[in-house]
Amino acid sequence: MSLLAGLARAGVTAVKIEGRQRGRAYVARVTAAFRAAIDAIQRGESPDPYESLLGDLAEGARETTGAYRKRWR
Repeated sequence: MSLLAGLARAGVTAVKIEGRQRGRAYVARVTAAFRAAIDAIQRGESPDPYESLLGDLAEGARETTGAYRKRWR
């Protein structure tokens, strides 16, 4: 989201949000937050407050234990 204002100034008129491997609720939350941020930019406001709507969805916001901590036999 921090890049949206710069993209708008550069003339970007479309943003694709990848959600093919995500659930409907995830896609709905992400698209709603981006729509709100884009609307704020068009009104001359900062999109920053809308980024916090996605904090719990962002990769890296939570620690995972994946293969790095598993003991393979």
